[in-house]
Amino acid sequence: MSGRFVEPGLRAPLASVEVVLRRAADSTVVAHAGTGPDGRFRFGDLRQERYLLRASLLGHESFVRRDLVLSDGAPDVDLGTIALAVAAIAIPGATVNEARATAILSPDRNAYLTKDMPSATGGTATEVLRAVPELDVDINGNVSLRGSSSVTIQFNGRAAPLKGEALTTFLRQMPASRIERVEVIANPSARFDPEGTAGIVNIVLKDGAGLGLSGSVNGYVGRRYNGAGARIAWQEGKLTFFGGLSGSLYQYDYGSSTERFGLLSTPPSLVRYDAESGYRGRYAMSDASVDYALTPKVTIYGTLNGSRGANDTESSTRYTLADSTPVVSGRYDRTDDGERSNNTTSVTAGLQHVAQQGKDERDIEFMQSRTSGDNETRGRTITYLPTDSPERTSRNSTATGYCERAIQANDTRPLGAKGKLELGYRGSERIHTNSGALRVLEGGVPAVPSLDDDNDYRHREVFHSGYATLGSTFGRFSVQAGARAEAARTTFEVRSTGQSFENDYRSLFPSANVAWDFGKGRSVRATYSKRIERPSAWYLNPDVPFTDSLNRTVGNPDLGPKYTHSYSLDASWNGSRGSLRLSPYLRHTIGNWDWVTTVNPDGRATATWRNASSVRVFGASLTGSLRQTGRWGGTASVGLSREHHDAGNLSEEFRRDATSWSASGNLTFKATGTLDLQMYLRYTPPSILAQGRTSSYTFLQLGTRQKLGEKGWLSLSFNDPFQWGRYWNRTGDSSYSQTSTHQNRMRTLSGSFTWTWGKAPEQKQRRQTAEQPQGDSPTPGR
Repeated sequence: MSGRFVEPGLRAPLASVEVVLRRAADSTVVAHAGTGPDGRFRFGDLRQERYLLRASLLGHESFVRRDLVLSDGAPDVDLGTIALAVAAIAIPGATVNEARATAILSPDRNAYLTKDMPSATGGTATEVLRAVPELDVDINGNVSLRGSSSVTIQFNGRAAPLKGEALTTFLRQMPASRIERVEVIANPSARFDPEGTAGIVNIVLKDGAGLGLSGSVNGYVGRRYNGAGARIAWQEGKLTFFGGLSGSLYQYDYGSSTERFGLLSTPPSLVRYDAESGYRGRYAMSDASVDYALTPKVTIYGTLNGSRGANDTESSTRYTLADSTPVVSGRYDRTDDGERSNNTTSVTAGLQHVAQQGKDERDIEFMQSRTSGDNETRGRTITYLPTDSPERTSRNSTATGYCERAIQANDTRPLGAKGKLELGYRGSERIHTNSGALRVLEGGVPAVPSLDDDNDYRHREVFHSGYATLGSTFGRFSVQAGARAEAARTTFEVRSTGQSFENDYRSLFPSANVAWDFGKGRSVRATYSKRIERPSAWYLNPDVPFTDSLNRTVGNPDLGPKYTHSYSLDASWNGSRGSLRLSPYLRHTIGNWDWVTTVNPDGRATATWRNASSVRVFGASLTGSLRQTGRWGGTASVGLSREHHDAGNLSEEFRRDATSWSASGNLTFKATGTLDLQMYLRYTPPSILAQGRTSSYTFLQLGTRQKLGEKGWLSLSFNDPFQWGRYWNRTGDSSYSQTSTHQNRMRTLSGSFTWTWGKAPEQKQRRQTAEQPQGDSPTPGR
């Protein structure tokens, strides 16, 4: 369905006309877009039924069509050129509200708009992810989906260039105001890269550009975050450019307490330590993107992203060694302080040819990302018992590097009137390097025996994969099936010891998606996918320097990937007031990684990763979304699951079962025409480990948002007002028993300010990214 809007008389094209398409049967929003500089809009992949279309633009009369019907005889409709009559706008109270649902359910994903979240203007990306009903974000910022933390984070359909702790830190510092919506893809098709056994979380950034020049500025202040940013956009003819800069200062404080009994001695040994840690950092990021239309069907594009971060750390730990009587045999304090810095750049360049959006198009894209970092930690240990122990000092210096490059080509071709065939290839290489040196002094001279250690490794991974998917629609029934074949070659070199470990493997990743549309907003879909998670260098390195003799971590170079088979059934209802979705699921992970700890008779613990278990989780979630057409709007979700964790190859006692439930809600109340009150609440259930379990925890966020005219927002946010950000975990086996409590001091009050200038942003029909399905994702609103 397509058309073109123009000014009356002069027939000049009208940009930024808001076009909303609804099902005539139940007024469900099917598609939503803004016209481009040429005044045109287009909706693709529509089902054969009756629709209602409404178009509006400030200063013009609304245009409404109620008789749009798609059928076998007329599978597409061109509305031609439509002139929007000029209307007076000085009369107060004459407003049109085309509210969108906070959650949008699509054939292969669920999208959550950020505009109604408490953290949307003054928070960070981590807080936005916390407000998504399907996701769990723990106190440390780690994201999980349906109980699994093996989630692939993408930005605009591309895998994030950062990994692990660096990605977690990046999300903590990224302004929430940059995010348009969050898409959750629990069972991705074979078109997607298969990494991330729990699925994909795609963060879609705001990249709309108004006709000519436009931009925005924002700032935020609080106990944990302080920062500011600015964005600019330019759109003229065939050229579109947008970019931005932002910077932030942040701080975090943590506390923990651990008590461990060693059961191999008589009486049992006891180690108790209490730790306080603080992080102070600064972060800056920039991005730029340019598109140029060579022809109406061919576009070249490029992006450049960069970030620079640095932080200072301070920690103090008090240790007590005793036995169960308890007779204290040792007591000492350890302090650590350090500096860490990292720099990341990411570049993409591509070409896309679109004959018919989502049906007949092809693209090729190259990506390269580099990250470098330096880390230095200084430690000091003062022993009070035994009294004659010398003071110990240490210095650990590390330089790290990460490089990833990839090329991907995709081809989508029509197959009959309602089908399409997708083919593609992806080749990539990842290299992670580390060079470190630990030096330890006792009483100002090298320790005897020596505790010095050099840590030098290189981890290289090369992947080649190809995929094919086939999909079609038969009336109300749609089906898609496909598979991706992959060959992987990995080498882990421990240069400090001269060891080398190779692990080559081949994998096949099938996927399937079947859906039935009952009409009137009711649908059901069944999906299946196979996914993989690969161990990073941190999991593999067997030569990890350590300064804490009571707690040592060792990597496992023989650790292999883990595979997950994921099945789900979604039953959805969409109406004019909101949506409701029931989702039973089954996830079976083979070769799961478990953090396994052993304790010797002296009470010293060594922990490493093992492919120790299989995990089977059966559960269901119920998610509802209320469209904010009146005073109330938001989303709510409850989940129930049963988990079987089988690490019987380690010990019979490591076969565990647990039943848990979770709940979350995001509520907005429109107190006045310009003032919103918001609340977000999440309960995360306990989880089971191979050697124990972790407790539940609750997170609460309150917020208010005041609109300032037509171009500004002022907001306040209060995180964890009742200091619920604490949890505990218990682990053990025949050699030890350990309990740890953790306190993340998250309570903070923050405020933010946002102001836009220039013409109202227009959400363009941009190119599809290399990892984004064609034609199925919802068009973002403004």
